Amino acid sequence: MNEPLVSLILLSYNYERYIGDGIRSVLAQTYPHWELIVVDDASTDGSLEVIRSFSDPRIRLLPSERNLGPSGSYNRAYACCRGQYVGSLDADDFLAPRKLERQVEEFAAHPGVDVLGTFVTEVDGAGQAVDGETAVWFNQDLDFDDVESWLMRNHLCHSSALLRRSAHDRAGLLNPDLRVAADYELWLRGLAQGARFRVLREPLIFSRQHESNSWKKIGRGDLFLELAYLFSAHLARHLARHGRVELFAPCISFLTSHFLAKATAEERGAVAGELLSFPLYRRDFASFAAVFERSCGRHWPAILEALALAPPATRKID
Repeated sequence: MNEPLVSLILLSYNYERYIGDGIRSVLAQTYPHWELIVVDDASTDGSLEVIRSFSDPRIRLLPSERNLGPSGSYNRAYACCRGQYVGSLDADDFLAPRKLERQVEEFAAHPGVDVLGTFVTEVDGAGQAVDGETAVWFNQDLDFDDVESWLMRNHLCHSSALLRRSAHDRAGLLNPDLRVAADYELWLRGLAQGARFRVLREPLIFSRQHESNSWKKIGRGDLFLELAYLFSAHLARHLARHGRVELFAPCISFLTSHFLAKATAEERGAVAGELLSFPLYRRDFASFAAVFERSCGRHWPAILEALALAPPATRKID
């Protein structure tokens, strides 16, 4: 292979119905210098048979004997990547034919860019384009180098992004303790380290929305705790370091109003107080969750009840 080489990580878990479309979309790329590392995370359906039906030498299969989860599988694949650029592809998504070509061109034209995403086309379970909330969510004209674009929101589609390997190495691996917001945390870590972001305003990834999307199985309480953790461990510290403490308010308001609209003012105040105690919290998720729940004290059962009444998620981070 000629450099630059693109390493793509495809995560597979019981997506026999869709994973073939993703692999075929990589094989159809107009840019040929890629490798595809597929991690099958102990699927119990026919996913492995579908993956093994492709014989291109650029495809490498890493089957797992036990389920590692998406972040653990991604980190395992990342250790095998050889490319100058690294990207991820969900097993139910697929690429437009010129996606890698356009991104490699853009990296060459903008050597200061570290993370390069694209707009998306939303498709249904059958792969047909639809007008939906996912495309509206990701296809926005935002400056991702501005922290205000990241206030409790992730508008950068992980399957669309390529990262310079050097920037990814600085930011580190995905956090295996996070079930839904691991990519959002990666972007926040990159932002804090000075990574430069750019988005091609071309829909070069097809994002499939269907009833079996894995993120739809995440409870609202789990999502709330992950976002509260990201505020405490990353976003609040970044804002304080750069003298943007006035942006604490919209972050806390989002977490309390969106998730805790059914809670009392006293309960929401208890949560807000704990969020503002971010310098005292340790920066690993398990410790944060345990201390946060304990510190909310007598309010926590009512907070859990309010979280259960929160509106359903319509996107990974909404």
